[in-house]
Amino acid sequence: MVKTRMPNTPDTTDLNDLIPDHVTFPEMPTYIPPPALDTINRSPVFDVRYLGWEHISTIVENNVIRAIEMAHIDWLVLPRLVIVDGMPVPGRFANVRSDLPPGSNVIEIVGSKYQIIQNKEGLAFVQNIIDSGLVTIERAGMYDEGRSVFLLAKAPDITIDGEVITPYVTFCNSHDGSGKVKAAITTVRAASNSALPVSLMSSSTPRMWAITHTKSAVDHMAAASESMHFIGNYLAEYPRVVGEMMHTRVTIPQVDKITAALFPIPQATEHNKTAVTNAKDARYLFERVYGETPDLRRWEGTVWGLLCAYADVISHREPRRATATFDQNRFANNMIAGRDMERAQSIIMAIVRGA
Repeated sequence: MVKTRMPNTPDTTDLNDLIPDHVTFPEMPTYIPPPALDTINRSPVFDVRYLGWEHISTIVENNVIRAIEMAHIDWLVLPRLVIVDGMPVPGRFANVRSDLPPGSNVIEIVGSKYQIIQNKEGLAFVQNIIDSGLVTIERAGMYDEGRSVFLLAKAPDITIDGEVITPYVTFCNSHDGSGKVKAAITTVRAASNSALPVSLMSSSTPRMWAITHTKSAVDHMAAASESMHFIGNYLAEYPRVVGEMMHTRVTIPQVDKITAALFPIPQATEHNKTAVTNAKDARYLFERVYGETPDLRRWEGTVWGLLCAYADVISHREPRRATATFDQNRFANNMIAGRDMERAQSIIMAIVRGA
């Protein structure tokens, strides 16, 4: 592990001076493009394992400005008056996209104090992180109907007990009224292409954080330093937490209890037959993935095996009803929010620990 020097910046402060001494960064390997969809590892359950970003993003150059341009998310956000019955609504404005025609260009209604930060401006600080060698941008795109645009950046692979895991950092500039740039770390299991937004169960190592919109070069450096601090701390602690899960055994009764808790089946009534059928199907799918997937065999009977099986289901399960926003929602859940996976991790650990 080595700490790299940051390139010279217009400001006299070296960004490395802002990085805590205990945070170190691995050197980046040569970039290898992601595999085509039809070459991704198959399983007995899922024909193709994809994560959602493949259909809502573009493979881009490792430069923030070029990435935003190549993904066609360099449109501007413009404020417009909100008119009701011919009169403007006091203190309310509509954020609209410059690339869409009137009537389909409204992103969000915001208050008068909301400050618009354009995509290139809000994500400019990520270039400092790229220049440090900590991450490489692979893709860029948008989700939530354009309310958020993102840069998907890859960090060096981590190998834990023979398991290859790829960390990704998703940087999002949001126009939904939050006024924040969000960043989230999600790891992807190489053997299954499954998203694992693992919680490290510590307030000092969150996997998701928000940075207030910034404009000045000094603010960009501070945002980059804060992000690097979070990323470095998370990735330093991650192998220990995952290693413990890999070597924590789970009994058959515990597996049964965990399965029932992850996929509860409601009491059947006259009015919920579909819900009961869907719940049974979901549990059966999980049991098949856990019991039949070759790349999970060595982790059978461990916390890690159960968590990876659940991740496989959440990451790759086909929708009962395909919608226009399905890939966007899958990406947001897999790579950013991660609420389903964090809930599963909490349930598994509570049962194993006898809580």
